[in-house]
Amino acid sequence: MAATFYGPRRKLQVSDDDLLWAGRGLVGEEGEGQSRDTAAAMLWALLHRCLLMPNELDYGAMWRAFSQPINSRWRRDGDFCRPGGKYFGSQFCSEAKLARRERISQIAWEELPISLRVWLKEFQAGQLAPPDAWASLSRPRVSNWGSATVLSSLPAKYPWGYRQADEWMFEDKGLLAGAVSVDTDYAPVDIAKPSVVPKVLAVLFFIASVIAAWKISGR
Repeated sequence: MAATFYGPRRKLQVSDDDLLWAGRGLVGEEGEGQSRDTAAAMLWALLHRCLLMPNELDYGAMWRAFSQPINSRWRRDGDFCRPGGKYFGSQFCSEAKLARRERISQIAWEELPISLRVWLKEFQAGQLAPPDAWASLSRPRVSNWGSATVLSSLPAKYPWGYRQADEWMFEDKGLLAGAVSVDTDYAPVDIAKPSVVPKVLAVLFFIASVIAAWKISGR
């Protein structure tokens, strides 16, 4: 069952279609070998953009608006890359980039890495907490990211952010006052504290495995 996420002015649930677009966006942003923490950071950052900014976009639409690899404006017939577009003929609209965007925007759910599908479903159910690193940030309502390469100006411009993989993640200025809360059938997720649900499940699985092995051995 999908959890309900509440912001200062509205609430939303993440539909299966939203989840597919989020999965495509994650592959486009970080590839197929990303970590759980990176996926969680991006999923929560876009949730914050939905609920802590004055907009009415649903979760999937926010991903399509924010993430260049799945944004229709960056396709070969989109505003930026079609003949006469602002970046037509540039490296940003190269054939390789256009073909990659087309491929990513058509990925089926079953084609996503299985680990990513698990994390997406956990997020939809309210079980995937933000990375532990967020608990130590002075401004933990992360809602944006961009390249963290040596040429990036983001670390200096948003010093309250942090580096996650190759991205500089940070809280935007001017967000609505308040925080995002979660209503789920599972234990509520406190975004100010490290995630404990996955760790608890891992311990329970280990205990069950030990008991099963003990019974099979007859001891």
